[in-house]
Amino acid sequence: MEIKPSSLILKDFVLVRQQFEYIAPKELKKTDFFNQYEIDLDFMIQQGSDKNDLLFFLKAQINTGKKLPGYVIFCECMSVFSFDDSTSFDIEQKIAMLDGSALSMSISQIRTLIASMTAMAPLGKYLIPSVDMNHLINSKREYIKNKPKKKKS
Repeated sequence: MEIKPSSLILKDFVLVRQQFEYIAPKELKKTDFFNQYEIDLDFMIQQGSDKNDLLFFLKAQINTGKKLPGYVIFCECMSVFSFDDSTSFDIEQKIAMLDGSALSMSISQIRTLIASMTAMAPLGKYLIPSVDMNHLINSKREYIKNKPKKKKS
C-alpha cells in the first residue's frame, strides 16, 4: 500500500552517548536474566537552534541497578523532528503528536541501535521489550508534576 507521509517529520537520529558492559554469567543462558533486567526510559523535548526543529532526547538505562549477569547498557539518543509547514496544528496537538509518535519512533530507533550493538556480544542481541506507551507518558507527566521546583537566586 502507498504510504501517506506524516505531518511529523523525522529529520535525523543521532547517538549522543553510549556505554556498554558485559558481566559474564556462570552459564550462557541469556533468557534467565534478560527478562529480569530493570529498564528505565526517560525522554525530554527541547527547541532546536532552528526554530522549526524540535529535539527529542531519549535515554535508556538497562540493568544499571542490580547489574545482573549479561549486559549493562546506557544509551542516549536525540531525534530531530519538525512539522510539515502545511499543518495547522495548535501547540496541544503538536505536543500530543510528539508524546505519541515521536516517542514511539525514538524507542524503535534506540531498540534497533541496542540490538545492533549487542548482536556481536557474547550472549547475542538484546531487544528492548514492548513498552506500554500510555504508562510511560503518564509516569513522565506525574514526575514533572511532582518534581520540586528550583529556587531562583
